[in-house]
Amino acid sequence: MNWEQLQQQLVKDPTAFQNEFSREIVLPLLLGQDTADLTYWLGKEIARRFPLGTWSDLQQFFTVVNWGQLELTQQKKATTTLKLTGAIVNQRLTNPKNTGFNLEGGFLAQSLQQQLGNLTEAAYEVDKRHQQINFTLKTDPHDPTDDKITNFLKFHAPETDE
Repeated sequence: MNWEQLQQQLVKDPTAFQNEFSREIVLPLLLGQDTADLTYWLGKEIARRFPLGTWSDLQQFFTVVNWGQLELTQQKKATTTLKLTGAIVNQRLTNPKNTGFNLEGGFLAQSLQQQLGNLTEAAYEVDKRHQQINFTLKTDPHDPTDDKITNFLKFHAPETDE
């Protein structure tokens, strides 16, 4: 995304611009060449502060923080695969200086680790053809952690005035 496109976005959609500005400009300025690694660990720390116990809560959290639409695509004993889609993902993929999706990966890894009580790590692949991010979460059932949580935050669907 060039400066002219950023300026157009600022006028067209200030909220999207704020997200882009924080994510793609401010974080890399602060974190420098370690942006990818540090955003992964930042995602894990955010998950510790917002522990979510269900896939539904994770999906809703991703929507609320404007990370995209999260969908569980496959779950096996030690491997979970997810895809992330939506307008924000499409927009971020058009930015040649995209900082990646490590923040989301770290958040997902820590969330699942807190749910299961076993070491979990995440990796992702960009699927530009389908405009989606594919996350693979690997859990080691033989490596228990001491951060399993039983008291999770709950998201409730917003009430409508009908």
